Amino acid sequence: MNDALLQSAWRAHQTGNLAEAARLYGEILRANPRHFDALYSLAFVYFQTAHYEEAERMMEGALKLNPRSADAYFTRGCALQRLNRTDEALASFDRAISSRPGFAEALINRGAVLMSAQRPVEALQSFDAALNANPGIAEAWNNRGNALSALGRHEEALASYDRVLALKPGIVQTHINRGTALIALKRFGEAQASYDTALRIEPSSLDARAGRANARFETKDYATAAEDYDAILAVDPDYPYARGNLAFSRLHCCDWRFLADDRAAIASALRVGRRVVNPFQGVALLSTAEEQLMCARVYAADKYPAQPDRLWRGEAYRHERLRIAYLSADFNEHAVAKLMTGVFEQHDKTRFETTAISFGGDDTGEGRRRLKPSFDRFI
Repeated sequence: MNDALLQSAWRAHQTGNLAEAARLYGEILRANPRHFDALYSLAFVYFQTAHYEEAERMMEGALKLNPRSADAYFTRGCALQRLNRTDEALASFDRAISSRPGFAEALINRGAVLMSAQRPVEALQSFDAALNANPGIAEAWNNRGNALSALGRHEEALASYDRVLALKPGIVQTHINRGTALIALKRFGEAQASYDTALRIEPSSLDARAGRANARFETKDYATAAEDYDAILAVDPDYPYARGNLAFSRLHCCDWRFLADDRAAIASALRVGRRVVNPFQGVALLSTAEEQLMCARVYAADKYPAQPDRLWRGEAYRHERLRIAYLSADFNEHAVAKLMTGVFEQHDKTRFETTAISFGGDDTGEGRRRLKPSFDRFI
């Protein structure tokens, strides 16, 4: 009897009649509460209908009946992922992978959880393991590209996105991600082409339009960038940073017609914590130090949220020389670098050990060549 009911339940489930499937699974479980297949399948229905807490609870019950079920650990991990219970989700995915080595889907989801936890190095390892198991999964290549982008390895990210598009050319988000990597590489014309492709596939994509606007701005095509930002705001007035980008683009066009309204709208949005303008733009667009502070706080919380694990845990270090690190994007032919060169060169090397950490590109200029020898280490 149970086998016939289970077959009927599975048929209903496969055809999308979830209510009927749930009813039949429930009937089986009333007769036999320890029926693993019915309990697992009913938990999966709850997951599909976004009842994640119930799905997780029932999947836990299924695992008591079959503690080696990789699928049950995987689905439980997916429910925990939706509930933002990060550590438990990771543990569940790890059990799934332990039960089924090379479980690509579990490895991909594990990597996604690690990305959301701002742990891109570990996420990359998980995506690579998934691709070792199955190199034909487009989602894994896309996620790998995102992890590489988060690590600043944009050329490698671009290669991953290209692998996605070789498998599935129509994935809009990958064209957008590819454009973002190209902007980071300062290949703005190619970036714009990538966003244009995304918009041909999905003309309503605000993310693609925002990316194209960013690429246009970088090529000094400020007027058309402003048109894109304006079009975004017509659909979504709260689209992140679009208002500030529009106002800043207008400034570059010497278009003052909307400046008072733009400034008022930006200040009003900042007061309620909206992501409306970045701090660099805020210098030009905000009127008071209080507004600029609000801008910096909102932007920092969005782009650089506090991490739960501290890098420094109170360890004490002793060195013969005081260690100083200078961080800059512009150890190049730049006003700040020119003014600081003498300071770097005059450090007493018997008392100070100096390190330069450059997070910008090398312009191969004379200024950079002069600066490098003034530090003990140049990274």
